[in-house]
Amino acid sequence: MRTIVIRENTELPVDDELASAINKMLAEDSTLPIKIKDHTVSFADYTVGSLQVGEVNIEIKPRNPVFTLETLFEMLLFESLNNFDENYLSSGFGDNQSFGIAAITSQFYYECVKLVDFGLTGGFTSEKKYGNEITGPLVLSEYHPAYIPIRGVAYMNDLYSLNVPANQIIKSAIIKVLRSESRVSIRKQYQMLLQSFEGVDVFAGNLDVLENISEAFFSSNPHYPLVLEFAIKILRDMKMKFTHGSISWYAFLHNSNDIFEKYVRKVLTKGLNSYITKWDTPKQIAVLDDGKRKGYKSYVPDILVDYDPLTNSAKAVLDAKNKFFDIDRDDIGEILHSADMYQLTFYCDKMKTNLGGLIYPAGDDYKPINVMIDGNQDFRFVLFSINLREKISVRHRKLCNAIKEYLLYYSK
Repeated sequence: MRTIVIRENTELPVDDELASAINKMLAEDSTLPIKIKDHTVSFADYTVGSLQVGEVNIEIKPRNPVFTLETLFEMLLFESLNNFDENYLSSGFGDNQSFGIAAITSQFYYECVKLVDFGLTGGFTSEKKYGNEITGPLVLSEYHPAYIPIRGVAYMNDLYSLNVPANQIIKSAIIKVLRSESRVSIRKQYQMLLQSFEGVDVFAGNLDVLENISEAFFSSNPHYPLVLEFAIKILRDMKMKFTHGSISWYAFLHNSNDIFEKYVRKVLTKGLNSYITKWDTPKQIAVLDDGKRKGYKSYVPDILVDYDPLTNSAKAVLDAKNKFFDIDRDDIGEILHSADMYQLTFYCDKMKTNLGGLIYPAGDDYKPINVMIDGNQDFRFVLFSINLREKISVRHRKLCNAIKEYLLYYSK
């Protein structure tokens, strides 16, 4: 297996054989965030993860050094789970900085072992039985004295079984990993793990309800939430294609910008005593008309604080920026891109507020930076950062406190 490592938002030149394989892959699944033109492969902005085509594995790592596999999954888990425990990833991904699927499946296996060692949780189901030794409520609608000597009395019998949807989801993910794995030692590990799920069916329901099943499932086993989240990611986001019984390609790709934005929005939702929202659909702002055709431009801020739809106004506007943040550089002015400044100023004007801020991922603790815009003394513009290398509860508290102190305190 040949591995190629690139950074997000960069292009990759490929040879004829790989170009042909990628074109075939895109014909089979046009939803993949990949384009190829003239033997050059490009990925949608901020795409990170792993793509294997034939015997070539392409790893796309984040360009921001503070985004590791562990921090990305930590953000994914925090955003996805209602009751996130910051010790879920206490074991971490170790020294594995690979963004290949192997790192994900290895961690999934490790968490599954802890789940099984603690003990799987099942549930009770009722089934109708017939007999003379009654162990449950009678089914009166089927009470026929003439049939009693032949089949007995109908009654409901409660059975405890591990064959519940949560375990079905996990088993299905294990099987999917097993099908994609060619390493003999890893296959043996997963085959042994699969034995613990004997009697559990594969999940045959709609993938859209996986989160609902996970949230509704109760167990005293503390490892279920994390294992289920890994399983859901594998079932939904790990795409693959088999040809003649062997895997021809698989893709496990995420948008790092989308992950960071959703993560920050949930941090503020839980940590600020304010209504935090984002519009479901962008709002139109302009129409382009050349006499024959019309085009439309729209906008949607990442984070609105105390948005009022009746007045189309907000107390403050915040935008998450997945860009490198380091105030130790020689020219501090390079931190803020002009386009980001213009964009936030526009958002604040549309939302009738003088409070705006940008939030960056960082690898250290930095004080917020005030941005003074010429000719607009009433406009408070602040650059915030969140230290992704810090304990999650600490960094969440620091970010929320900074936004309260440096921005929301000045609301009119």
